[in-house]
Amino acid sequence: MKKEIIVGLILVSLVGGFLYWQLKVILPSLKKENKTAVSPLPQIDKKSKLSLSEVTEHNKVSDCWIVIKGKVYDVTDYIDKHPGGKIISSFCGQDASEAFATKGSKNQPHSQDAQEVLPTLFIGELSQ
Repeated sequence: MKKEIIVGLILVSLVGGFLYWQLKVILPSLKKENKTAVSPLPQIDKKSKLSLSEVTEHNKVSDCWIVIKGKVYDVTDYIDKHPGGKIISSFCGQDASEAFATKGSKNQPHSQDAQEVLPTLFIGELSQ
C-alpha cells in the first residue's frame, strides 16, 4: 500500500512538472505568434495628418479606418482577427474612442493585448 502511494505521488509529480514546463514553453510562443499575425502596415507616412473626411471614406469592411483618441488606425486586415468578432466593422470610417475605452457595451477597458496590437495598426494623426 505504501509503495503504491509513493509511486502514485512520483507519477503525479512528474506529470505536473511536465505540464508546468510545457505551459512555460508553449504559452509565450503562442502569444508571440498572435502578435505577429497582424498584417504588415500599408506604406503610409506615419507622421501623416489625416482629415476626418479622409477617414470617413474608409468606411467598409474591405477598407476600414477608425479613430481612437485622435489617432487613425487601419483595421482592415485585423477585422477577421478581432477577438470580439466583426463588431469592430460597425466603426469603419468613424471615431471609435469611446467604444475602445469601454469595450462597447461591456463598459470594460480593452485588454493589454489589444493595447499592444493597436500601435501596429497606426497610420497617422487626425488633423484638427
